Amino acid sequence: MSEGDSVGYPYRDIVQAPSLDSQTQVSASPEIEFAEEAVKASVTFDFRDMKYLSHKQPFSVELDVNQKGKTQGSVNIDFSVLQEQDSRGESHYIVGGRTYFEASVFGNGGSVNSFTFRGFFDEEGYEEPKSTLNQLKSSGWLWVIIGSAVALVLFAIVLYCFCNRKKEQEK
Repeated sequence: MSEGDSVGYPYRDIVQAPSLDSQTQVSASPEIEFAEEAVKASVTFDFRDMKYLSHKQPFSVELDVNQKGKTQGSVNIDFSVLQEQDSRGESHYIVGGRTYFEASVFGNGGSVNSFTFRGFFDEEGYEEPKSTLNQLKSSGWLWVIIGSAVALVLFAIVLYCFCNRKKEQEK
């Protein structure tokens, strides 16, 4: 912005004029037709390393979004990249036959809503492990754990009361 320009408020930290979305006219009859500038959307699948959660392996593509805000496309994911890194011991992307991903869509302009989706990809033949909670209940260990916790709480209360009585007797 130049020295004489004003945005209506006496802000000291404004260094440039705001950028506005523009539209481009492409018709001889502007009352009937118009076209917006092309809008791009970035679709990314990030695979998280379970050894170091801050590490990720992205696979992404940019797609053109039409005027109605719809698009179709695909993201090529090369699972062999993840398998190679795991086999060298550098990472743990695939653990027990499944890998965690976060898929996100980001776009510029008002016709693309950004969002993130999370989930797992499973190797062929993967079966989710059975819950061991029923085994814990039927084996009696659950009652041992609960009883031990209650006994620990009671012991702490008795110890607290004993220490308070001893302090009162010393005074």
